[in-house]
Amino acid sequence: MQPRQTIRRRSVIRALALGGAALIGGAAPLRASAARQDQSTLSLPGIGLPVAAWEERYGPGEEIDPLRQIYRYDHPDHRGAALYATVVDDLVTHVEIDYTGTSAGVLGEEDAAGAIADLLPHDASSAASYLAAGTSVGRTVHAWQRFTSEALARATGGDGTALLGYQMGAPASSPTQDRSVIRSTLTMGIASEQDVTGWATPGGFGMSLDEVSRFWGPGEAGQSGWVYAGLAVDGGDILAGTTSVDGEPVITSARVFWGMNLLTDGTDGSSATNQLRGMLPYDAVRTGIFPLPPTPDGPLGLICEHWQCDSLGERLGGPDTILSVTWYHGDAETIVPRLDIMAEES
Repeated sequence: MQPRQTIRRRSVIRALALGGAALIGGAAPLRASAARQDQSTLSLPGIGLPVAAWEERYGPGEEIDPLRQIYRYDHPDHRGAALYATVVDDLVTHVEIDYTGTSAGVLGEEDAAGAIADLLPHDASSAASYLAAGTSVGRTVHAWQRFTSEALARATGGDGTALLGYQMGAPASSPTQDRSVIRSTLTMGIASEQDVTGWATPGGFGMSLDEVSRFWGPGEAGQSGWVYAGLAVDGGDILAGTTSVDGEPVITSARVFWGMNLLTDGTDGSSATNQLRGMLPYDAVRTGIFPLPPTPDGPLGLICEHWQCDSLGERLGGPDTILSVTWYHGDAETIVPRLDIMAEES
């Protein structure tokens, strides 16, 4: 294992440009969240730490991606688990724990939750939860939880948000076993405000099936939801999940996909951005971005965007936020195989 080389300072926007920038749109509103350090808050247990303080705890890492500045460590508590840290402006902004190298290939949900929670700021407070359930298009479950932390905001100069994620599935050796955690992630947020005004598309998310049928046409009932074949840009399919609101099925989750192979199928980043924006409610305003870079164990990168939407809250009579997740791969040319859109769980 080679010791970590001296980190060169660079901006958050530069980090996003190395795969995934085309997915974000409107880069100008981005504000670098890793530009300032408050020495009184260096007791953060993990995310947001200066890299020197991080390596005092975990030792020197092996540089596995010089462009994105990603380093690999052996997890101190779980033999065979890989711990990845992404560094931006000398701060650890993203952490991933991958359990595929352990003897079971997964870790129990309770143990995995404890391992990733150890990296959250001590004052972190859960603000919202989201779920992308397993479907006929991707059996793994992705659960997300957004946190806020004043200590993280003071330490990094950012907005103090973090997104925790779990990828869950049964181990290959026991496919009928209850779902366990394959990998977990924790990512600092980047404050970024952008609304969807001016996108000349009719939406769909947060509408009833009857309403969307007027411009999407009739869907086909499937095992995992309603399928709208070939409706998305470049012939992609939409799989919509619904929640009953006053006895009427309303779309509260959606998966857009361009084929079944995540590493070969897909559309270009610009088209994927148009598709995402076009499906959101007319008053959706993006309030934050959570970039998850690809790693050797998880070769796809994710761009998670948090949206505030008053009309959705009024329609559902409850939570009014949305989390969108854009899956991507490729550096020179960004390819998007899948989009997930989820309403906040009530």
